[in-house]
Amino acid sequence: MALPFLTPIGPSFLLHLLGNFKKKYKPDYSNGFGNSQVSVIIPALNEEKNLPYALYSLSKQTYQTKDIWIVDDGSKDGTAEMALNYKKVTGLNIKVSQREKPMGKTRAIKDICKKTDSKLIFVLDADTVLKDNDYLENLVKIHSDESVASAYGIVKPLRKKNKKDLFKGDLEDILYEIRGEIEWKGDRLNRFTIDAINPGNNSKIDWMMRLPVIMHRQSLYNYTQNFLNKNQMNLFETTMVPVGCGVMYKRNKLVNIFDTFEKKLGDNLTNSEDIFIGFAICNNGYKNVQVDNISMLTTEPKITRLMKQQYLWISSYFQSSYYFKDFLKTPFTFFKEDSKKIGLVNSLTIAEKVAFPGVLGVLGFINPEMVPLTLGLEHVIYTAINFFNAEKGEKLKTLYNSTLSLPVRLSVHANEIFTMGKVGFDILKGNRNWRK
Repeated sequence: MALPFLTPIGPSFLLHLLGNFKKKYKPDYSNGFGNSQVSVIIPALNEEKNLPYALYSLSKQTYQTKDIWIVDDGSKDGTAEMALNYKKVTGLNIKVSQREKPMGKTRAIKDICKKTDSKLIFVLDADTVLKDNDYLENLVKIHSDESVASAYGIVKPLRKKNKKDLFKGDLEDILYEIRGEIEWKGDRLNRFTIDAINPGNNSKIDWMMRLPVIMHRQSLYNYTQNFLNKNQMNLFETTMVPVGCGVMYKRNKLVNIFDTFEKKLGDNLTNSEDIFIGFAICNNGYKNVQVDNISMLTTEPKITRLMKQQYLWISSYFQSSYYFKDFLKTPFTFFKEDSKKIGLVNSLTIAEKVAFPGVLGVLGFINPEMVPLTLGLEHVIYTAINFFNAEKGEKLKTLYNSTLSLPVRLSVHANEIFTMGKVGFDILKGNRNWRK
């Protein structure tokens, strides 16, 4: 009967615990990327209300970018018009690329990589803002290390208070000017749209629908970044995947990945391109580096859309594991000279994800009472790890959010089991049409 109490403490969990006893990663700054040009790519689909916040946070950066590309992926709202009006009012070097129909985030990044000669590419989601004004500066500095292919900061949920603080700055004046430039009833962008950007005008129901997700994601991001990723950095000097909502790549490394898989996969780089790219970077012997002293804030979906987003993330991890099968063999090749040791994270994580529901099924058959006890113990361990790894001043909030997120986490676990089955079925049927 000891098995249920060992189940939550699997091999991947124990591996990451070892990272606490390793020295922290220190990048090599000797090559000097300090004056490198940076092109920003913001793929956007129906983001007219979020885009001004992202652009405003970019304008406040201490490291100025060469250009900002807005790729309007077939929006039905005024996304492109918002970008053009923002450029007109602020003078930011914004370039807009419009499509008649959606083609996906991967295609957006590919296209702009071909159009620019900047050494560094910064991909920012349209619903994400950079909290720290030196966010880009820190990422450029990390890229001085030639072994680094991607670098990213800490992600946190964007709350209503954050949007209010941003809006009360110069952004309110900028939007007021844009409002004066457009007609009352434009076809795509109108004054009513501008008024709706003010977070004070958002309905309470909208924020209440996001609150359970914000609480869940705050604890999840803390666990992923302050426990898993930090210890991956300590153990292997890289993480398995970057955080795709605000990540900086070396353009030549990114183009090399696109060219390598163009003939085989085209734009179908799994259901979440950043996970696939992270796997490819590790497979090529380069690094995904998490920078702990800078952060970004991202808009969380309503609870009704959570499972769809989770499906994209989870399925992409399994799909990437399928394409990069050698990582799954790492436990058997770990001590070989050419072994990509970061693959140990992938192999043990997949083993845990597959085994845990299986163990629960066996327990349910032998002694159903042990299933809720095992799930409860897993959540206690998750909450404890979150508490001890949270930033100073964030511990109580993290403890609170972690504890109350149990119902959402159980739903996510169930979604994960469905996703594993769906990806397995796709592989058996030969379906590889995996695209975000």
